[in-house]
Amino acid sequence: MSENTSNAETKQEESSTQVSRRLPPLLRLTRRACIFLFLTLSAFVVFYITGNFQNFLDSNTVLILMAVSFNSIMLTIFSGLAFFETIFFAIKDKRPGILFNLFFFTLTLACSIATLVLSISINNLSEGFNF
Repeated sequence: MSENTSNAETKQEESSTQVSRRLPPLLRLTRRACIFLFLTLSAFVVFYITGNFQNFLDSNTVLILMAVSFNSIMLTIFSGLAFFETIFFAIKDKRPGILFNLFFFTLTLACSIATLVLSISINNLSEGFNF
């Protein structure tokens, strides 16, 4: 019996000394939000492209473009926050492995800014120029 208790105690000591590989809760939430927003942005872009080929009404196309713009803005905000959170937690926890997420957040930030600029440009061009 004492042998089982000593084995359990040593396992607890080993598990407490091991470094946790889980991300901090705030970074996990922002990462999940970035993944969700990136997937919805991809779906909206596919809807817009499909709508152009299937001749959607102009009002529907503008609505899709506005949804793309709003989603891009939100993704830019969350990706930027997650970018700085990743750097902060990498320095604070002294875990360089967390910097792997930095690539994902940089990629989503660049894609969201490019999509935002493109969608606003297309929306302004579709409204026409009024002099």
